[in-house]
Amino acid sequence: MRSSYDRGVGSYGLLFSLMAAGMVAGSLAWARWHPQRGRVKVCFAAFGVGALGIIVVALSPWFWLATAAVVWRGIGIGIGIAAWMTLLTELVPDRLLSRVYSLDFFGSSGLTPVGYALAAALATTVAPTTILAVGGTVAATLWFAPLAWRRVRDAD
Repeated sequence: MRSSYDRGVGSYGLLFSLMAAGMVAGSLAWARWHPQRGRVKVCFAAFGVGALGIIVVALSPWFWLATAAVVWRGIGIGIGIAAWMTLLTELVPDRLLSRVYSLDFFGSSGLTPVGYALAAALATTVAPTTILAVGGTVAATLWFAPLAWRRVRDAD
């Protein structure tokens, strides 16, 4: 942080806190809005738009822009998670729900240490901002790509 924005570690904590505030706002927005149709599209788009926020953080020369981007990212994550959990509980049969939840948790949280290990290995030769920008680009692409298929866009 000091080399990116000429600020101390407290600014890094502020960014994480603002992202959490955005996640709460996104979750509350979903609870208020809660559309009955197009929820799969909203879910994928929210995660994709949230991923774009990390690209802005990585490339931003200004701290104020990074703070706005983490709030924006948090809102996308909050809406995406709320939509995803709603879809899982409503569309997955009760007899399969525990298996689906375990696979979902493994994929979304259980593999996080693998990502950290890869980022650490890359950090010895690649700038952290590059890792974040490329990672955000890959994530956004993976979230937006399924929206190219009509079946995904028209689901739920």
